[in-house]
Amino acid sequence: MGYLKTFFHFVKGPLPIEPEFLGERAMSCCAYAKALHYKEEQFHKNPSSEVLETLISINNKLQNKEAAAGLLEYAMKNYGNHLRVQEQWYEKLHDWEKALELYTQKLETNADNIDLTLGQMRCLEALGDWQGLEEVAKEKWSHASDKDKNRMAHMGAAASWGQNKWDRMEKYVQFIPRDSLDGTFYRALISIHKGYYVQAEHVITN
Repeated sequence: MGYLKTFFHFVKGPLPIEPEFLGERAMSCCAYAKALHYKEEQFHKNPSSEVLETLISINNKLQNKEAAAGLLEYAMKNYGNHLRVQEQWYEKLHDWEKALELYTQKLETNADNIDLTLGQMRCLEALGDWQGLEEVAKEKWSHASDKDKNRMAHMGAAASWGQNKWDRMEKYVQFIPRDSLDGTFYRALISIHKGYYVQAEHVITN
């Protein structure tokens, strides 16, 4: 008992564990309210773009959209000179106009960056700008690798459908896996458009 008394005499208050470690453990257990507390503590101690993005994600998981938006506004106001703005932050807030603006600005000086292009396309898709999305897809498609075409295809197909450009839609659909939901949907849609109803049924049931 004497050893326990000595131990508890020296161990007072919270254990000396870094908020970063506690936050990561809380995230791994899906204890998002706890994770939010520790990540906020970590951010105030050492603000960084990575922690801010994690905080936005946690607030989204907790359905705290307004809190996530307020957090970003606070961070940019107080730490804007030290943080590198990420377009994905605005995507996570569903602020598609702002995210699109940032992607478009960066593409002006880095036109061949596929990740920026895909981000721009996601924003256009979310905004329902089928004409703009179809123009981007058409422009980038001809010199894209097969891997990049696989990443672009479902958005290109959606844009072509919205523009009633069925021939282009078929080109995009070739790069959507047949066993995926999008692959089944668009292939069945094309078959129905052509009047191939048996083929459409086969695509859906198989």
